[in-house]
Amino acid sequence: GGAAGLLLLIAWANVTGLLLIRATRRRKEVAVRLALGARRAAIARLLSLEALLLVAAATAAGLAVCALSMEAIAPLIERELGRPAPRGLAAFAVDGQVMLAAALCGLVVAVAAGLSPLAVSWRADLLQPLQSGGRSATEGRGSQRTRSALIALEIAASLALLAGSVLMIQSVGRLMRVDFGIQGSQVLTTSLTLRQATYPDAASRAAFHDRVLSRLSTIPGVRSVALANWWPLQARPPQRIEAEGAPVSGLSASLFPVSPDYFGALGIPVVSGRTFAASDGDAGERVAIVSETFARRAWPDGGAVGSYIAVAEEDEHGGRRPSASFRIVGTVGDVRQTPADEDLADVYVPLRQVVGRFFFLHVRTSGPPMALLTAVRAAFGEIDPEVSLTNPRPLQAAIDEQVARPTFLAWLLTGFAAVAALVALVGVYGVIAYAVRQREREIAVRIALGAAPARITRLFLRQGSVVLAVGLALGLGGAVAAGRALQSQLFGVSPGDPATLAVSLAAFAAAALLAIWWPASRAAGANPVAALKED
Repeated sequence: GGAAGLLLLIAWANVTGLLLIRATRRRKEVAVRLALGARRAAIARLLSLEALLLVAAATAAGLAVCALSMEAIAPLIERELGRPAPRGLAAFAVDGQVMLAAALCGLVVAVAAGLSPLAVSWRADLLQPLQSGGRSATEGRGSQRTRSALIALEIAASLALLAGSVLMIQSVGRLMRVDFGIQGSQVLTTSLTLRQATYPDAASRAAFHDRVLSRLSTIPGVRSVALANWWPLQARPPQRIEAEGAPVSGLSASLFPVSPDYFGALGIPVVSGRTFAASDGDAGERVAIVSETFARRAWPDGGAVGSYIAVAEEDEHGGRRPSASFRIVGTVGDVRQTPADEDLADVYVPLRQVVGRFFFLHVRTSGPPMALLTAVRAAFGEIDPEVSLTNPRPLQAAIDEQVARPTFLAWLLTGFAAVAALVALVGVYGVIAYAVRQREREIAVRIALGAAPARITRLFLRQGSVVLAVGLALGLGGAVAAGRALQSQLFGVSPGDPATLAVSLAAFAAAALLAIWWPASRAAGANPVAALKED
């Protein structure tokens, strides 16, 4: 929404600047109308109506382009988000509310753009062009200042959008390189919920888990099957854990009840010790497995395997039990629960010790995971037809979703920034080209008197650079504000990253200077005789 608002502001400034130029060029026509008895209010209505018709046509064309564009990019949006839209491609259609909002925005732009030139020239002497002997009316200082302010505003808004898009692109690039610690390829994942009436206690649920693990492991193409009470890519609040012999007290870690083959199914490497056995979690000794980071924090000199930790467990109703002692039987690789997860301190306990009604299933296959979905559904039909699979999908798709939203936002901001930069640069070019046109005779006289073309070009570069410098200075503040607004979407990049600001500033300044240099150099290289011959 903010990016769209900035783009609308840039468009308004550009349209206003163009209408201001148009109004200046029509000052002689307006003077004739006044001389013939027309009232200024009538002239204002005429110019406003012209602006309204212009913007109405542009709004209609914009809606048509928007509809065609959405139809073309809708499949790309679904691919980036990693899932189909609830209503299919029809969800991306331009509905009536969008059309109404666009029409209202167009009306506001039309009124603002149409009245802005009038506000500048309302107090000016509109009869002066008739008293001038020149072949064209000259422009007032008020119009020049207003147009320069509009161009500076365009540059500032464009730089803010450009910096925001660069930040998002950097963030996505770093997200793509994040190692979550799990291998999602060839893993089918889904969630299940057991009915309370059918599975009222921990024993019945544990028996169901055993049947699932045993039956699914017999399906051809299944390499390993695992169950867990928690999603591997969903941050779980850490809880206090006391580690025996640790140099520090009050450690915290996230607790994950998992089945024995959990680490093999998700490709989590075993660093030392062993994984869970089928008998772990029964009436015997309580055991646990810790992540490499937790082991390093609790026992910097090693010796995690064989040590004990005390954990306050949850019962099956969500309440707290007294702290229980667990012997560590192994350490495994770190797993990021989210891209920004830097804690990496996790403790795994056998699923039999915390048996809930809601759990996740992970099936590692030897081929495409979705190819075995039908066989997995059939196996559950044999185990319990009342249990259904919720949102079955490849685990890699869930991993990709972690970067899908920032990626989509990065592309969206890049598109806004590209359009905004193009509009702003066109505005800069148009202003300089108009200024050059207004001073053609002056330029011709300067060249005829011996002025070098390079000097003429530098004259316009200096004048345009002042407006450019003001716009870039304002844009730097806007870029920092845009970065802070995007802070929740950034990963590994600070909102006010100096390198990003420097690159955005240099890129836009170079493009704007080119837009200033081009019309100035063309005018400086023109034939002065042709300009001086014109009346």
